[in-house]
Amino acid sequence: MATRRWAARLAAVAMLLGMFLLGIALFAPSARADIPLPGTYEDRRTYYSDSTRTQIVGSWVYDCYGNIWTWGTQSGYVDYERFPCENP
Repeated sequence: MATRRWAARLAAVAMLLGMFLLGIALFAPSARADIPLPGTYEDRRTYYSDSTRTQIVGSWVYDCYGNIWTWGTQSGYVDYERFPCENP
């Protein structure tokens, strides 16, 4: 009888631990490997409405000081640009 209670408690603890780890994996902020260290490069992404790339719908900029600037919307039609910072 005591063995069954122990097994039930162990199963409950294992389930809670699994749910906790799943929550961390789903909701924890991910590492941004695509962003360089501040002072090295300025990255720019320009988003367009379609494949003709004539109408800009949004932008994302990571400047030389580590700031991220965005406006508009993101789309699958994007141009990437990278510029070295003047004073690293």
